[in-house]
Amino acid sequence: LSSHIIWQAWKKLFESYAHDGIVGCVSDAVAMDILNRNKQALELGKAQENLIKKMIALEEQAGPDDIFVYNLSLKHFSGYKTIEVISYDEQIECIGAKTTTIIETKKMKGYEHALVEKPEGNYYEKEPDYFIHTVVIDVEIAPLSFVKLRSKPIAHAVLKSGGAQIKNSNYRFYIEKDTVHLETKTNVYQDVISIISDGNAGDTYDFSTTGIEGKHFSLVNYTVETSEHVQQMRLTYETL
Repeated sequence: LSSHIIWQAWKKLFESYAHDGIVGCVSDAVAMDILNRNKQALELGKAQENLIKKMIALEEQAGPDDIFVYNLSLKHFSGYKTIEVISYDEQIECIGAKTTTIIETKKMKGYEHALVEKPEGNYYEKEPDYFIHTVVIDVEIAPLSFVKLRSKPIAHAVLKSGGAQIKNSNYRFYIEKDTVHLETKTNVYQDVISIISDGNAGDTYDFSTTGIEGKHFSLVNYTVETSEHVQQMRLTYETL
């Protein structure tokens, strides 16, 4: 690993954030330069990150179903992490985690002529369809370390659809008459989400109304999914 490359990435970030650049008070040309330097810094950092992860996977003799989850902080981590898992299975659990909950799944169509590169020679084959899962897991990870999990297919989804509320011991969000309300231990707050598409006549540092009434969005659809450990409410707003 090269510390020189890491230093190059840091220098790119330093070049982007002088006094005026930090608050975005720059010309369009300078803004484009800042975005380009940030892109270069990200690419340098990602290259080193991918190399480190590849070395760890080789050292751990990782297989196609193995998942590595990292804790890059100086403190012990205990709790929930959201990860992305690519799998040929529609429903999975992560062996090694305390709990596994899939909160979103995208089905991807495999390539008709996927190139396979192997030592004995290259060839083409039809790639099977696969799934990209967004998964919430409950794990414990030591400081500056990782845990190795394994993906395993299961028969049924953990999240169940239905209802019009999500809650914990302190808060309850619920839907009533096409509006979202919040209930705490001491108060009930009516219609807590309001979305307005409005213009801005202000400058870099403040917002000023244009004097023209903006477009109000209304709740047109919602879904609630819950499990023993995860709850989520998805809201769809549109202008009427």
